[in-house]
Amino acid sequence: MTPGTPVPDSPAPDSPGPDSVRSRATTALKSILKDAFYRGSLILLVNTVSLAGFGFAFWALAAHMYTAAAVGTLSSITSGTGLLAEIASLGLPNTITRNIADAPNARQLVNVAVVATTLFGGLLCLATVVLAGPHLPAELHLGLRGGTSLLVTGFVVFTATSGLLQAGLVATRASQTVAITNLIGSIAKVATLFLLARLGSSGLLIAYGLGIALTSLLSLFTLLRRLRHGDSHVSHVRPVRLLQEHLSMTAGNYGAMIMGILPSSVVPIEVLIVLGPADTARFTVAFMIAGFLNYIPSTVAQILFAEASRRGVYLSGQLRKALRGTYGLLLPPLVILVIGAPFVLRIFGAAYAAAGTGCLRVLALSSILTGGTYLIDSILIARDRVAAYTFMNGANAALVLTGVGLLLPHGLTAAAEGWAAAQGLSLLLGAAVVATGSAG
Repeated sequence: MTPGTPVPDSPAPDSPGPDSVRSRATTALKSILKDAFYRGSLILLVNTVSLAGFGFAFWALAAHMYTAAAVGTLSSITSGTGLLAEIASLGLPNTITRNIADAPNARQLVNVAVVATTLFGGLLCLATVVLAGPHLPAELHLGLRGGTSLLVTGFVVFTATSGLLQAGLVATRASQTVAITNLIGSIAKVATLFLLARLGSSGLLIAYGLGIALTSLLSLFTLLRRLRHGDSHVSHVRPVRLLQEHLSMTAGNYGAMIMGILPSSVVPIEVLIVLGPADTARFTVAFMIAGFLNYIPSTVAQILFAEASRRGVYLSGQLRKALRGTYGLLLPPLVILVIGAPFVLRIFGAAYAAAGTGCLRVLALSSILTGGTYLIDSILIARDRVAAYTFMNGANAALVLTGVGLLLPHGLTAAAEGWAAAQGLSLLLGAAVVATGSAG
């Protein structure tokens, strides 16, 4: 080439072309999808988005179709029955997650767990509703009779078994089934809300319960089908003996799980008793919206627990993935929600936006702290530190209920600040417990 001849434009040797960028992106995506941790987390997060959308639609429609008092009543009933469902689960969801992947008789273990949960949950709920209900605070609406008491009992049983079965599906790497069954149940719940509008508060409860029942039944069918050939060459043991083999872990998990659900189930009841049903409805909506953010760390923590429970898996590598997944996915929607809080609440009505904007913002910011506490719980239970896991759940429940209770008379935003402060203290305490290791 002679001097002065123009040199044709060409890409710099170090700058990748479109095909190269596309190839790298495709390779990275395939790498993520091949990793069981990331694949399970992504599927469950899609499930979370679906649940969030349908949950938002359900409560938004309920807020417009029913009075604030009716919505507050529903929130108190679901909180009370949620606590009963956790008691009815007997601590078995964590036991299933911890053992089902390597259990020689996994199918029988699931059958025994479902039967035990159903029987104990039904008896517990009937005893609570029929015998103790009339003596509980009237705001809880658990002094029920006749068909309504049976309805609430079924609601408790299906809630408990649904959590148990979906834990089994996650542990067997069938997260896509969890997403599908939840989607079907959510669609049924919203659709039924319109059909039962004439029944008032009872219609709200029936619609909510039908969605849970459908999800639970579909989860049972798919999990048993997935484990159909797992026990073919294994001799079955007596159900009582099978439970006894896992009794030590189940007993430890039982107390921890009950204490773990106390904050989310009892705080709305505290609001109901102190501030009344109208403010409870506004707090419940803010609590529910902020709770969608907490689905992200809870989902990642569930996958962390399931993967770390498998033989030959190192916790440190899984924990690094969990931290990246949790905060990489949590921070963008958190910023959007904090900025757009009044606009989101205005969908439910002007009264919800006026009373709940500050509350929602504080609860949303607290998800940064609860993200860490979820991961700490998974670390402790995956390493069979049942005593430490129980201690942390009890400490968190005590801190939250005390903090919210002290500040609640000053309004909804103050109650949210009490919640956030308690989660911060729990995170610091949890970090100290993890740092002590087995010597602690």
